[in-house]
Amino acid sequence: MRRSPLPILIAALALPAAADEVLVHARILKVRDEPQESSDATATLSAGDRAEVKEERDGWVRVSFARGESRIEGWVSAEWVSRIDPSGGSPVGRAGTVTARRLNVRAEPTTQASSLAVLSSGEEVLVLKVQGRWYKIAHGATRPPDVGWVHANYVRLADPRPAGRTGRGPRSIGTFKVTFYWMAREEDYNGPADTPVLDPQGKELGRFPAAFAKALALEGTAKLRDGRVLNAAGDGRFEVVDAPFGLGVRNIPLVPFRSVAVDPEVVPIGSELYIRAMDGARLPDGSVHDGRFRAHDVGGGIRGRHVDLFTGAGDQREVFERAGVKNLQEIEIYLVEGSGSGSD
Repeated sequence: MRRSPLPILIAALALPAAADEVLVHARILKVRDEPQESSDATATLSAGDRAEVKEERDGWVRVSFARGESRIEGWVSAEWVSRIDPSGGSPVGRAGTVTARRLNVRAEPTTQASSLAVLSSGEEVLVLKVQGRWYKIAHGATRPPDVGWVHANYVRLADPRPAGRTGRGPRSIGTFKVTFYWMAREEDYNGPADTPVLDPQGKELGRFPAAFAKALALEGTAKLRDGRVLNAAGDGRFEVVDAPFGLGVRNIPLVPFRSVAVDPEVVPIGSELYIRAMDGARLPDGSVHDGRFRAHDVGGGIRGRHVDLFTGAGDQREVFERAGVKNLQEIEIYLVEGSGSGSD
């Protein structure tokens, strides 16, 4: 049977995020007079409590929060709080529902860690912290609530914009089939260069291995050994473009791990999209993805509820697969309201 929602969860959903807030992810967190462990504790906060940030200093955060009819200020260790994204783009501070029949809550963010509890499908949780593909959550109806780690694949997040709030927060537009495309590279193909590729005027741009020419026609953009970038120009012809990864619709430059091909009848070109599974994913250059994408392109096979994610130079879909986003999988897509039709 589905349990009652967490009291702390209801409170979190009822409050709009301030410009600079943190969320407590320790079960109990002491609030101290000064930014040091030896200082006296004047109050405590529990997992899921929010506090306004006033100052930061050497691993400590001075916070302010309501307690009854008054407000309390004090210092907490930065190690035990998570920043809340006021746009709702991050999972931190959002409600979620367990989707697995049985879900282990673990002591650490790894399947090798001991199980602290087992949740059932439909139970509600509050996301306190994100580490890779793991969520630290609050669960149960006690105060302070129980905390632990669960895999993000088995938690469906609620709409990041609670009822009654206004702004640019993402809203779910449903589930979409995922595929991938990329910029083909001539250097990846061998064989006789006997297949011509023509420009819009019918002039030969070069002759290439048949497998490469086929990949170029499928992907729509490619990089040649001599450094030129070819882009689809319609009617099976191609043109040389001054864009490192080719151009999408409206001559929008494609951006690896950001650009998405969509059906413009379903998702307007230029729209900003949010994919929860990619929030926190590690990219090849070492940076961390924030889950945000742009509808920069279209494709002949992209119809209806289908998104084609651009992986840059060559097939790098493993970056998505490590985050749990796989070819032909159905995933939930969010539209960032107010993103308009800019190309970003």
